[in-house]
Amino acid sequence: MCTSCCVLALQIVAVVLLQAGQEDAIVRVPEPRSNRPDRHRRRWARQLTLALLGTVVQFGWEKALGDDAELGWWCDRAAEGLAAL
Repeated sequence: MCTSCCVLALQIVAVVLLQAGQEDAIVRVPEPRSNRPDRHRRRWARQLTLALLGTVVQFGWEKALGDDAELGWWCDRAAEGLAAL
């Protein structure tokens, strides 16, 4: 998992703890720069999708004990990650 994706996963957890939304945390993570912006954007989107799937794998049990709306958001991200595999 790339460093940016690890940072993203930790930021999402921190933002959720502060009662902000997950989408806000995703927007705050800057995309790394590249000489090939289109190719890089696709790769970044895939890394983000798979990083969120990995976060569900690690923290999904905890999400299942909390708010149904938050669990639903994470389940949607997990489905996207599985489709990207």
